[in-house]
Amino acid sequence: MNDKKYCEIATDLCPNSINSISITHEIFTAYSSHNAKLKLEISNAIAELNNTTELKWISWESDLEIENNMIFCEICQNIYKAKGVVVELSDLNFNVLFEYGYSIGIGKKIYPIVNENFDFGNVDRFINPLLGIGIGRYKNNKLANKIFKKKFWEREPKTSVFDFGSGDILSDNTKIHANSVLHVKNIDNAEINGVAENALDKYDCNRITDDSMEERNSIVWYSKQLKKTAIVIIIWGLLMNVII
Repeated sequence: MNDKKYCEIATDLCPNSINSISITHEIFTAYSSHNAKLKLEISNAIAELNNTTELKWISWESDLEIENNMIFCEICQNIYKAKGVVVELSDLNFNVLFEYGYSIGIGKKIYPIVNENFDFGNVDRFINPLLGIGIGRYKNNKLANKIFKKKFWEREPKTSVFDFGSGDILSDNTKIHANSVLHVKNIDNAEINGVAENALDKYDCNRITDDSMEERNSIVWYSKQLKKTAIVIIIWGLLMNVII
């Protein structure tokens, strides 16, 4: 039985028997090669993560056999077998966006991220609701720290933020934790978010942060956090509401 699928890019049957590829302990990194500073940032992050995690972090430039091969075939194989995919979107490079969409299409664990200098107006607002996945931001020379902190590869792949059954909420017996605070960040005002974070830093509490720029949480997730937290802080903008 032929298990090969037709590939629109190669305009032929897939030569690599994609269906038989096993998932490995590797993370594929998709990024643009057009910006020297971003390339250096990513290269340094990959080197650091290879030293500090038990995963193999793949750079398409140095780890893929692209000479005399169709580049997409190499990228496709490595995305397919990867445990997760980091997508650096700062340049909004077409190839990277394609790899982003391909990763979503095959249900990969993905961490889309941009540099702190990313400034494309409402572009990220347009992308977010379409994909249902928040886009993280990292400071210069802090990409590895940001990725390691998120540990996105340990999470379940995203499906839909609207997929839930009423039983998931109604049958949940989550108890309130007196020392727990839910902090819902404002999507537009980083300054006021910082004010709240600095205030919370003064207290010894179990802080749960909802940052819609970083990720899209489901209704079930919100219901559980609201049930177990003693205090909810919602940042509307210039106003900050505290709900006990």
